[in-house]
Amino acid sequence: MLPKRQRLNAREFAEVFSRGARYDHPLFFAKYISTKGAKFAAVVPVKVATTAVRRNRARRLCYGALRSKVPLQGITAVFFLKKSALTTTNDQMAAAFEAFFKTTVRS
Repeated sequence: MLPKRQRLNAREFAEVFSRGARYDHPLFFAKYISTKGAKFAAVVPVKVATTAVRRNRARRLCYGALRSKVPLQGITAVFFLKKSALTTTNDQMAAAFEAFFKTTVRS
């Protein structure tokens, strides 16, 4: 789990979802906007994992990999995990986030 200051609330989630740019990766797609801070959310649709146990496991994997790669500022993003993310490792997920941040966050 991410610290509360790095998690999106419902209003921020709706804003990112409605006006954010899209980034596609084989493990996830992300909607993101440039901001002063850094906030994130992970979503695992029921179509991807039918049981709550599998959705929560995938979400925890996402947050665990994200924790080590989070930039200090510059982006607010919502990650929608795909079915391939259910069988991935923490290192593969971390590499995917590194590629995402490299292409989206401007220093």
